Amino acid sequence: MTLIRILPKADGTFLKTYQSKKGNITHVWKTPYSTKVANCDTKENPRSLVEIMKNKITVYIKSQDGSTIIKEGNKIQKFPNLVFNAIVQMFFK
Repeated sequence: MTLIRILPKADGTFLKTYQSKKGNITHVWKTPYSTKVANCDTKENPRSLVEIMKNKITVYIKSQDGSTIIKEGNKIQKFPNLVFNAIVQMFFK
C-alpha cells in the first residue's frame, strides 16, 4: 500500500489515504478513542467500514442493494433502511 494523501482534520487528527497495487483505495482515520478504516474500490466507492475501539470491532458492509450489514462479534444484522454511504459520510465528516 502506498500513502497517497494526508488530510488534517479539525480536531488535530489526520485522515490518511492509501492505494494498493490493484488500485483499491483505503482511508484510515485514527483518533484517541478509535480507528476507522474505509475500504473502497478503484473509483473510491466505499465497500466496507471497520471501526476498531478498545474492546470492540464493528464491521459495516455494503450489500448489493445499498443497504447495510453490521457485524459485531458473532452477531450479523441487516438493516435494509440504513443506507451504507450515509454511514460512511457520518464517520468521516
